[in-house]
Amino acid sequence: MSDIFSNQFGIPRCDNIIDIHCGNHGEMTGRMLNEVGHVLLEHKLDRVLVFNTAGALAAAELYIPVDHVEVG
Repeated sequence: MSDIFSNQFGIPRCDNIIDIHCGNHGEMTGRMLNEVGHVLLEHKLDRVLVFNTAGALAAAELYIPVDHVEVG
């Protein structure tokens, strides 16, 4: 999905793609929060563009401004 936005809006391709497929909703959201949090801390970003709620929550928890694309 992120390739569509990259191509249509000229946004650079994602550097980090977190691929989580199995588990119930709570388990997957928890793993996403954890993984996204590590990426955000590693890159020391000023702002993030996210495509899911877990990404937005992880950034907000670290006080990083968020641009959220709703894909549903």
